Amino acid sequence: MKESGGHDLPSFASFCSMSPEEKEKLSSKLVIAMELLDFPPETFRRMIDCLVSDAGVVESWKLRSVCRRKPIFPFAYMRSTDFLGTFDQEISENVLGIQPQSAFYTFRALCILLRPGTMKHYLAYHVKNPRDVSPELPARIQKMVKYIIKELGTDHKQQDRNVLLEICTGLAITCRDISGLLWNSELYTFSNQWSQLGKVWYEEQRKSPGQDLDMHEKLTAAMSIRDHGLVVKLLSDAPEHLPQSVWEQPITAAVQLEDPEMITLMLNVLDHHKSKKFKRNQMLENDSTYSILIGVSKSITNNRDDITLLLLGYFRGYTALLNKTCYREWIELAIHRQNDKSLEYLLQMAPTASPFRISNKIFEQGCRNGSSTIINTLLEHGQVQLDSTSNTLSALAASIRSGTVEIVREVVTAGADINYAMSTHRIAKRPTITPLEYAIYVRNHDVVTYLVQCGAKIPPKSIWPSRGEMQKTLQKGVEERRNKA
Repeated sequence: MKESGGHDLPSFASFCSMSPEEKEKLSSKLVIAMELLDFPPETFRRMIDCLVSDAGVVESWKLRSVCRRKPIFPFAYMRSTDFLGTFDQEISENVLGIQPQSAFYTFRALCILLRPGTMKHYLAYHVKNPRDVSPELPARIQKMVKYIIKELGTDHKQQDRNVLLEICTGLAITCRDISGLLWNSELYTFSNQWSQLGKVWYEEQRKSPGQDLDMHEKLTAAMSIRDHGLVVKLLSDAPEHLPQSVWEQPITAAVQLEDPEMITLMLNVLDHHKSKKFKRNQMLENDSTYSILIGVSKSITNNRDDITLLLLGYFRGYTALLNKTCYREWIELAIHRQNDKSLEYLLQMAPTASPFRISNKIFEQGCRNGSSTIINTLLEHGQVQLDSTSNTLSALAASIRSGTVEIVREVVTAGADINYAMSTHRIAKRPTITPLEYAIYVRNHDVVTYLVQCGAKIPPKSIWPSRGEMQKTLQKGVEERRNKA
């Protein structure tokens, strides 16, 4: 029974050592499980429907692991549908194919549905039987399926492909605000921009419901099934600009699908245009067919350093000037995601003779959210103001204020002056202060100890804290330095 998805039976020796009550309890469990599996399919499906309807989507989703053949990890109900257990397929089919829209009103239930591995099955079920959803999206997906089948032709290698599921898989990853498109309800729309695009799209579909697929939809379908040849063919005839729509821009969609080969082919098509200015504009305009603006952000967010390097490397070959606003946002995003590789690629794009100037705001964000590796990357490849008379412009002051002792060590190693006098600060009755005095003021004990060890000038005892842990930290640091000397 273990191999067929049933209960894990004890060994013969363990069974013999059981008490009569334990043996009777085990036997009753096995009989119940066998009787349940022996029900007619119609009755069994009805029981599952009652279970899901009464218990709800979230609790029922957990029960997919009943009689599972493989171990289930904690919180696996929040992951994609893999149909591994005896009851897995029946519960998943009921949740994704039969349950009404109202079953997903709670946040946790909607989180289960919106995961791409789950949404692809929900889409496939509702394209075949569009119950309790707006019919416009299933109708467009059906047209996409027909278009792809026609393009694939009669090649016997392609006949076994589940084109519907492949397209639904791609759309679950790349379609903007897919829940809003399915239900056309403000309850499920999370972005005003995409909600407005969805409303425009619905109006167009209702005015002419049988219209042919446009270029954007054909590209979306071809990319969803990862047909690189068809994508290149379509791009050769595509216009320079694709208006903002519910479908993601091509390069951004390729980034979300994590397909570097497709991105390379798309950029090779762009290579047929000879003007560097044209290429720069194409890659920096939001509605361009080849726009990389959102694509770079998503590759950084997803920690796909290879894709980030691919996009930035190609872009670097055709223009020396970047969209500085986007460039700064990418750097901040790389710091926030602690993606040091992408941060290094971004900083290396600036000319060697004129490195990118790291503002104190960006540097302090690195101190607060990043690691010593992030700070080292900023110091090595960017232009950082290590010392300043103002504590709001000094990188050393920012590291003392927001970082750890490891980050302060990186800044000092880079050449910061540990005795540089700062005249602009918030400490009353003090014309100037040193970094050590600032560390005392912000109560960073570890940094105080480190700066004393590095030989920082000890402030007069008259301005030491009169009592408390900071006074003990200073006394201990001074004594250790005196002993070493």
